[in-house]
Amino acid sequence: MGKTADLTAVQKAIIDTLKQEGKTQKEISERIGCSQSAASRHLSGKSVGRKKCGRKRCTTRRGDRTLRKIVEKDRFQTLGDLRKQWTESGVETSRATVYRRVQEMGYRCRIPQVKPLLNQKRRQKRLTWATEKQHWTVAQWSKVLFSDESKFCMSFGNQGARVWRKTGEREMPKCLKSSVVTTRGSKGKQQGRDARKHKADAKNNQTPTKYHPKSKPTPPFAPTIALLREHSERGSRCIQSANGHK
Repeated sequence: MGKTADLTAVQKAIIDTLKQEGKTQKEISERIGCSQSAASRHLSGKSVGRKKCGRKRCTTRRGDRTLRKIVEKDRFQTLGDLRKQWTESGVETSRATVYRRVQEMGYRCRIPQVKPLLNQKRRQKRLTWATEKQHWTVAQWSKVLFSDESKFCMSFGNQGARVWRKTGEREMPKCLKSSVVTTRGSKGKQQGRDARKHKADAKNNQTPTKYHPKSKPTPPFAPTIALLREHSERGSRCIQSANGHK
């Protein structure tokens, strides 16, 4: 049977209506589905709400607003970073409390959506490409092969940074993880090798070798070519002497 604190507003209105009709408290309680004492307390005006049980909340609304500002400042912070900044603001709590408060605000710890960092030129190219193909049919798109790279983690700990976000914030700029792909051509590789060689010469107290981009370096098998040329000349002389004897 329900207690007084469990009565809803609809049940209380029905109790008042049945009492006006002359029903007894026993009939009212059986009709509503609550205890007779609950109906009696409501009719007598002595019904009070049930006191809250459990431990007292250790944070205030002001402290919760401070935590919200900390989360909004940087969505990629770890739980330890949030607790550290919240403690510095004057709220001493545990990691579990920080996690519960963040969950109450609607934030969830998710793997961020990876988005390439595009400049204005790349954005314009993508917009032009999308505009040209906005009227393509299903048959035309069926001939296109889309390739993508996926990462599969065999163990925990290598998923990378996570983001605190709410439902529907997956594509928000502050919740995206930017990826920058840098390519180094042959010129960059050669400059890197030249810089390492210059550093090695300086370490050995030698005169740094000057690099000429247009000049081709001497191959390491140059003595072998000279040796083959000498053997070739010897072979031609032997052939000429043999023809002379004939």
